[in-house]
Amino acid sequence: MYYLLGISVALASFLIINLTVSVVASLAWRAMSALFEGASLGTRARLIFGLRVLPIVVASIAVFAFIVPGYLLHERENSGEIVSNELALLGIVSLVSILIAICRVIRSGLATRRLMREWFRSSSKVEITGIDVPIYQIEHEFPVLAVVGIWKPRIFVAEKVLTSLGESEFRAAIAHEYGHLVGRDNLKTTVLAFCRDLLFLPIARGLDKAWVQNAE
Repeated sequence: MYYLLGISVALASFLIINLTVSVVASLAWRAMSALFEGASLGTRARLIFGLRVLPIVVASIAVFAFIVPGYLLHERENSGEIVSNELALLGIVSLVSILIAICRVIRSGLATRRLMREWFRSSSKVEITGIDVPIYQIEHEFPVLAVVGIWKPRIFVAEKVLTSLGESEFRAAIAHEYGHLVGRDNLKTTVLAFCRDLLFLPIARGLDKAWVQNAE
């Protein structure tokens, strides 16, 4: 019961702190967005990303640096305390949200790996003068032009894009995708998806939308 109570306290605290800081971060962006209206899109995107991951960072630090050590140091094993129904419910909700977030990130990663393997099998590397980014041409029914992957991202482009765009247009499109690659936007998207799945309430969806708009 001692460790079950401790785990329940930690999970419930993580959920409550995460929710509270998410509300604060969302309100902070609403108050600050006008102040950063003239800032570059990159600066705005980095600020929004920082606000979006702040809840999980604060909750993790609070739980692992203060709540768990404090419980182990000061709570007696024979205190006789039990896990209340309210505490159990909060702990279960917190655990389920964490598991959903982990499963969704894993599933997304596996889907990305399958997509990259499939595209690599039918791809050919494209050499474009003045562009050092690895670009792979693929046969696809849609005009695909995208950065795929997190740790070793690649740019894939459908043949119909190469044939339909002029050189200057294609370079502009590649420059746009290269900006996503340099900014590691795929990794950030995964992190934001994990943070979003930790909340059952759409508290910080406005931050998610704002980040996508500015990153694009």
